[in-house]
Amino acid sequence: MSQPEQRWNLPAYPAHPPYPTRAPQVGPTVTRPAGAVDLRPAGPVAQGPAGQVLPNPYTPGEVAWDLPGREAELSRIEQTLDRVAQDGASTAPPTVFLGPEGSGKTSLLRSAEDLARSKGYAVAWVPGVQGQPVLADLMTAVERALEAVDIAPRAASPRWDKLRVELGGFGAKVGAEFGRPPEPEEPQDGRVLATEEMLRSAGRATRERGAGEGGAGLLVVLDDLHAPAAGETGILVTALQNLAQAWEPASVVVLGSGLPSAPGHLMQTSAYAEQFGFEQLRPLEPAEAARALYAPARQVGVTWEPEALARTAERAGGNPQLLQLLGSTTWAAASPQRGGAITEAHADRGWEVAQERLATLHRGRWDASTVEQQTFLEAMASQSRPTVPREAIAESTGMPMRQVSQLRDQLSDRGIITQGRDGELSFAVPGFVDHVRDTTGWTPPRHRGAPDAGGPPALDTGRQGQPRHRAEPTVDGEAASVPAPRHRPAATDDGLSRSVRQQRRELPPASGPAQGPRR
Repeated sequence: MSQPEQRWNLPAYPAHPPYPTRAPQVGPTVTRPAGAVDLRPAGPVAQGPAGQVLPNPYTPGEVAWDLPGREAELSRIEQTLDRVAQDGASTAPPTVFLGPEGSGKTSLLRSAEDLARSKGYAVAWVPGVQGQPVLADLMTAVERALEAVDIAPRAASPRWDKLRVELGGFGAKVGAEFGRPPEPEEPQDGRVLATEEMLRSAGRATRERGAGEGGAGLLVVLDDLHAPAAGETGILVTALQNLAQAWEPASVVVLGSGLPSAPGHLMQTSAYAEQFGFEQLRPLEPAEAARALYAPARQVGVTWEPEALARTAERAGGNPQLLQLLGSTTWAAASPQRGGAITEAHADRGWEVAQERLATLHRGRWDASTVEQQTFLEAMASQSRPTVPREAIAESTGMPMRQVSQLRDQLSDRGIITQGRDGELSFAVPGFVDHVRDTTGWTPPRHRGAPDAGGPPALDTGRQGQPRHRAEPTVDGEAASVPAPRHRPAATDDGLSRSVRQQRRELPPASGPAQGPRR
């Protein structure tokens, strides 16, 4: 019996393609069998002379021009922008998008920026810098946003120059100095009110321009909101609270991004952060990942063979940044011409090149970690499951739960690991778990019934002299990772081996200066 037919009206291309000469067009309707997953976006193939050398359409490390899988987030952003543009009221508490490195947070916010500009908003983009003040950068970003819509900052408020001084901007307070003024040790009430007044004045001035002239309001985008110094972050959050709760409309929308650890940091600065709308960005589904690869190539007249497309999408694991990297390296391996196709061989070569680049990044992350952080990561990588509870790390390393929690927070802040809703931990950086295992000489656990080579596996100390793990079956037959016997002098042991020996009463507690990263 023939399968019923299902019609798919597939999306064509984003509103802002990387090549301005190719205007977006609506793709034709195609017919697919019911239940089939079509990984090819419909739409016309770009026309041009065959054999033409084409630029690489993938953008690793840059803002992606197509955001498959983020339609729901963009829809909610648009609803908020429309509501504020229509009634002029202040927005609800800020919306902050959370995710590990490479999850597409910045690309999503850049798309929101373009959407807001098209609706008449002035947009102030504020990048967070680790441990640095944020208010002076916020003031500068708002000034540039006003100037972009032909509003002089002093026209927004007669007190603008005074506000600049109060917020630490490069004005009369700083003079000709090039350095940034030090952050105050404690939040100052005057700076909270100055921040509130600055944002309210800018939003009102933009609103008063009128419809059709950029008169919707002010969008403030706070990228990497987990990074700035806590003191000034608390001032900013409190000022946003005042804006949201005041009777006078401010016409200000605030969006942000941060690592999964951002909620905890923000809530420590102000209780109002508990009312923020935190949204976790999920990994892309296979069909969404395939579209992220196929659509840019299709736009310039190149196709992907189905197996190459599926294999590359699977290797990326739903990570948008890794998708762009694999797309870029595969494209370079193929050097396709208009009308050409990307094959499995191209995909495999692109994967090899991408792995070489990722290995450099992984080595940097590992070498920048302290001995305790490396011990923590090694314990995570030694578990034969994708997520690891803190209790397993404490048991494997002998660390107290308090130290485990501290290291978890440190590694989360660096974007190396992430914590799920159930509290279990996983590696946030694609491929990093394999790098840790290769570096530390980890071997998969032996399960009951597996052939034995005639004794326990040899201890592989590697070039760094790290402690290694071997697997022994438990009572129920499941393999558990346990520390292998140590035979090195105590002076060469790291935190993991010391703690295990202490537990086994083979070595008295050691003390001494903290060790730096293992090289």
